[in-house]
Amino acid sequence: MLQAIETIKEMNKNNKRKIPEGAPLDFISNRWQKHVYDDDGNINRQYYEMSVLTELRNLVRSGNVSIKGSRQHQDFDNYLVTKEAWQQNKHLNGLTAPPSVAEYLKLKMDALHNRLEWIKANITELDGVNFEDGRLHLHRLEKNVPETAREYSLSLYQLIPRVKLTDLLMEVASWTGFKKQFLHASTLNPPKEEEKSAIMAAIMAMGTNIGLTKMAEATQGVSYRQMSTADSGVNISFT
Repeated sequence: MLQAIETIKEMNKNNKRKIPEGAPLDFISNRWQKHVYDDDGNINRQYYEMSVLTELRNLVRSGNVSIKGSRQHQDFDNYLVTKEAWQQNKHLNGLTAPPSVAEYLKLKMDALHNRLEWIKANITELDGVNFEDGRLHLHRLEKNVPETAREYSLSLYQLIPRVKLTDLLMEVASWTGFKKQFLHASTLNPPKEEEKSAIMAAIMAMGTNIGLTKMAEATQGVSYRQMSTADSGVNISFT
């Protein structure tokens, strides 16, 4: 998989359009085989890259591939205590729970019994609590947020402009330039101005798992067909 990514990076660097001989193929799953190879047995670059992205996504989600600098997809060993730290502090990590289930349950039952006995003895002194007809009643908590705080909160929200998520993505893209990484699958050109909103909407639809249909219903001026075309015709540049 990593060799395939390096192959694609090298192709993009040298502006090559044909998959070189000897490119890694072992990772391609059975469902991608019929797409990657054309009728003449040649490798289709677009489908080859899509198969690489799909398998890479699956490996990242399963934890078999980690991403440096990522908090969600970091190396699994980073979640564990290092061997050095364990050797230094293992004497401080004694178990706080009893070793057997029976002892643990007895400890919890005793604690619950003691707490109930304390409530029984102090029920008349507890605010908002009473015991009637064999049942324990808790009074509803009253709202204690000052009305002025609520008014300030509403006034602050009114200062924030209402923007579409696609427009927000477009603005962030203008700062970072990441939209230039979405190249056309056949021409390798960056998206045209009229294509950018459809690409941003497709990114949100796939990134939030709401799908293209619901995104088309929630986004004015961008149709399902436009997002579908953008989703299938865009090639991410490995740079």
